[in-house]
Amino acid sequence: MFENLIIGQNQKDFEKYIKIKGKFLFKQVYDFLLSIPGNKNATYDQVSSCIRYDKNLRDKLYIYLATFEEFLRAKIFDKYDIKDAKYVINKKDENYISDLYKEIIKTNDNETSNLYNIFNLDLGDTISIVQQLQMFDQKTIEEFHKIRKLRNEVMHHNLIILGKETILEKVKANQDIIKKYVISLANQLPEGYKDNFIDDINRLRCDVPEYKIILGG
Repeated sequence: MFENLIIGQNQKDFEKYIKIKGKFLFKQVYDFLLSIPGNKNATYDQVSSCIRYDKNLRDKLYIYLATFEEFLRAKIFDKYDIKDAKYVINKKDENYISDLYKEIIKTNDNETSNLYNIFNLDLGDTISIVQQLQMFDQKTIEEFHKIRKLRNEVMHHNLIILGKETILEKVKANQDIIKKYVISLANQLPEGYKDNFIDDINRLRCDVPEYKIILGG
């Protein structure tokens, strides 16, 4: 299974982490490394570096995705409320988004917020609400949907960079998609966050250049 993997003095680590991470995750990264032109072998250190990078990328994205979601919700609460403080969002009703929209009113009263108290929507539903409220232009909404897709990638168990791929060319295609999602997130973060976010992503270490994504300024 790992005939061309050079483990060296890392045998104990290899045996430990292959049990934790799973042999098929290791195999996916290993196959990717062997697909890079000129690579006849892969090292345990390379496999480990890719896996660590993917986890660190996931963790960093999770933090900034949470910031974006909080910021988007705050924009809604600053402008809108609902009429009835006793209103409950019933997600069992397939029309719960449109039903909520009918209850929403514009408000200048920032002392209290019934909407804040009952709001329990995920990111996809939140985007649906701002679309119905026409709070943003179409280009911004499109970026929101890319951010939603990025969140789905972060919350899934697949490696973010590889997805389900193992071949360099297909991995590059997946990287390009992920990079577009990440750039959309950078664009929609609160003022003053974008540059730090880009720096944080670019500073993540990976010893395999083909695995790492780099964002422009």
